[in-house]
Amino acid sequence: MKWETKTHTLLCPIDFETGEGDDATTVKIEKVKLSTPKGKEMRRITRLVAKAEVDPLEYSEMDMMIDAMQIMSDAPEGAFDEMHASDIVLMANLAGPFLETVMGGGALSEKLPSGTATTKTS
Repeated sequence: MKWETKTHTLLCPIDFETGEGDDATTVKIEKVKLSTPKGKEMRRITRLVAKAEVDPLEYSEMDMMIDAMQIMSDAPEGAFDEMHASDIVLMANLAGPFLETVMGGGALSEKLPSGTATTKTS
């Protein structure tokens, strides 16, 4: 089975610093690829959902969604903290079907926006 991916071109590209001190480098992020989580990512995302359910005032659904997208993306750790809200909202719309599937929804190709699924279901 081929893992599903979706690429979002940022409306507001960012310059993001990775590393620290002498090892610090700046990378320009113009696109972010979201991929269907594998088992280890599913476990991490499930723990995020549980954390949001336990104390939604301390850790909101928005916190959970941003952290889940970070896990599902090819963006460097912490990059979502620097992204424009418009880009985060657009990526959340892309990530929603992936997350529904992770949380026990139907087959992936039944939930993704038209034309984006490659997984065949019977």
